[in-house]
Amino acid sequence: MMQNDQRFEKLSAYLDGELPAAEADALRAELSSDPALEREYRLLSATRRTVRDRTTALRTPIPVDLERSIRLALGREVEQASAAPASDGWLDRILTWLRTPAFAISTAAVVLAVVVVLTIERPDASNGVAALRRQPVVNLYTTSYDNFSKIRSGDLQLAKASSNADELREFFRSNGVTYDVFFPELAAELRGGVVSEHQGHRYAHLVYGAGEHLVYIFEVDEASVQEQTVAMDRTVAQDLAESRWHWEERSGVGTMFVWESNNVICSAVSDLRTQDLSALFTLEKL
Repeated sequence: MMQNDQRFEKLSAYLDGELPAAEADALRAELSSDPALEREYRLLSATRRTVRDRTTALRTPIPVDLERSIRLALGREVEQASAAPASDGWLDRILTWLRTPAFAISTAAVVLAVVVVLTIERPDASNGVAALRRQPVVNLYTTSYDNFSKIRSGDLQLAKASSNADELREFFRSNGVTYDVFFPELAAELRGGVVSEHQGHRYAHLVYGAGEHLVYIFEVDEASVQEQTVAMDRTVAQDLAESRWHWEERSGVGTMFVWESNNVICSAVSDLRTQDLSALFTLEKL
């Protein structure tokens, strides 16, 4: 059986009309006898049509690494779908995902794969620094979801409530955050922040409100990743390195968006769906 990468390459070459006649005939025979491969072929074909439509609409070429990242993401979806009865629902979800504003992001927006474990307890209101459960490394990916859940439940409170970015910058500086905290252009109300500490490093956390919804952002400096104070998950690292950002949606939770700006790595989690969250960001300026 072909491995994932081999399947993608062969199906891609087939769609491009680049397979030799004998190999094309063999692949068609395999498609007729392998439902999982046939689903993958339909999905990749639909993806290409969507990307071409998006390219025409944007009047700009789609980067090769973007198409590659889409293929990898689709491969994971196909593997998951293959373990369950076939249905049109998962295909519709993927096509909807591909049409989200996230795919209109500028190629200059570079996101490192982060996935970095710091567990924040209730903050100490006396100095604005959250108490920590000590662990060997910080995991941005895991902790982002954990902290978002705590914010929603009220277990994690803002140490500084303010909608003024300058006030929050001063708050972060005065509480030991040494890097320049990034405030994205976001169509939501800035509500405040909190500082956490781990192994002598202090990190900034922001909270925004969009109606009844929340957007939580955990930020770390790139140096912490290089020093391995902040852990890097290899699987997500590969995904982000190839697509230059990371989007995912969890059932019952919401959406995660990870990117890098000015050597600061940001992980946003919200209870909004992917399309709705991406619509809040001015993606081209990240």
